[in-house]
Amino acid sequence: MVKYPFGPADLLTQAFAATINLSVDNANTYVQCDVLTGATTVNVTATGAALENGALLYLEVPNNGTARDVTAGTGLSTGIAGTINKTKVATYVMRNGTFVQIGLNTIN
Repeated sequence: MVKYPFGPADLLTQAFAATINLSVDNANTYVQCDVLTGATTVNVTATGAALENGALLYLEVPNNGTARDVTAGTGLSTGIAGTINKTKVATYVMRNGTFVQIGLNTIN
């Protein structure tokens, strides 16, 4: 499969789990999580040979009537504080093997 920038970005969907393990092999990856029903820890492993500094990861996390936090695990620099009934999208850029958060937006 042709990867970004010559092919499309990856779009991954992720069911809720107390620990989420993501394998990223595209230089532009968007992850849509199901509504968080509890706090979660996200671990990210870069598996693509073409992943270099500057690769982008977007992590979309929706909350319901309870604010649920995302804790940064392996490969992720910063977690996401949950907000009741809001969806947040965090933007990360790869720097020396770790995805470093460079932005956080509430999209609803």
